[in-house]
Amino acid sequence: YWEGNDDADALYLKNQRQWVARYLNENLGGNLDIYRNTAFLTLDADDCYGTVHPRDAMLSEAVLLVCAKIQEKLAAGKLKKQENECIYLTKKDFADLVSECRTAWKSAWSKEFREMDEDRLQDTILGYMKKNRLTASVVCAASIGLCCCVNAEVLPQPKTTGGMPLMQAMSLRCSQRDINPSSSVTKQELSDMLWAAWGITHDGKRTIGTAMNRQELEIYLVTATEISRYSAEENTLTPIATGDFREEVALQDFAVTAPVNIVFVADKTKQKDIEHQCYAAGAASQNVYLYCAQAGLKTVLRYGCDRDAMKKTMNLDENKNILYVQTVGR
Repeated sequence: YWEGNDDADALYLKNQRQWVARYLNENLGGNLDIYRNTAFLTLDADDCYGTVHPRDAMLSEAVLLVCAKIQEKLAAGKLKKQENECIYLTKKDFADLVSECRTAWKSAWSKEFREMDEDRLQDTILGYMKKNRLTASVVCAASIGLCCCVNAEVLPQPKTTGGMPLMQAMSLRCSQRDINPSSSVTKQELSDMLWAAWGITHDGKRTIGTAMNRQELEIYLVTATEISRYSAEENTLTPIATGDFREEVALQDFAVTAPVNIVFVADKTKQKDIEHQCYAAGAASQNVYLYCAQAGLKTVLRYGCDRDAMKKTMNLDENKNILYVQTVGR
């Protein structure tokens, strides 16, 4: 806007109108319109202001909305801050956060982000965070003072060939409780053992059968330092809680000090019948037994644990059923 006819900027715009209009259109888009004392830059419905706003800005806004949603859940007690001031999220938790944000603010999002498939949207948001150093091993929302772990530890590729003959492993299979508290299980052994329990073999099928192929099991690993969730699809362990929670998963002293406890959890939204849930967990446990027999590890399947405390620590809802815990060591 200008008030007098001698305004320098107004005179420049009027005298160089065609050149300025062409330059603005080429670099920013839109049309330059000049009236008596006003100049407007108008955009068409599908235009955006340059190549940065709002098209690319939508991504940064989505990231801020995700961080705000994390803060909201923290204040409501739905997320728990650990002693290291971090909030640990599983991949599913992160996916749910992104989905919640899109549902809540979808009308304000660009068409690209409204219609983007969920996996790509999650990868895009996480990729932006990594690119801008908002995440390495953690995603940090510095402005709200919290961190969220969404990166998982990639395990070594499981060795699916070789090993002891099956009949020999079956003859050696047994429950053993005399586990050395100072013993350890290697990453390769963890990868092989978890694959044996719940790995993917062919056509999306598992190393065990489940009723009607519901694949309702979830596998969690409890160690002296954390609880993590196993993903066979990605061959990863994603931390969901940091600290030593072995007293929650064990009512016996030998299990409290053992290096590894495997927790078998059933998703009741996939399989509601407890008989089928237990069948799946039993089959997975037997595979762990057989693997341990041929690997020289000791193991025992247990029922006793503090399920209420575990559900709270692991942030499990009413649709998750803790079935058994299997202790492993040397």
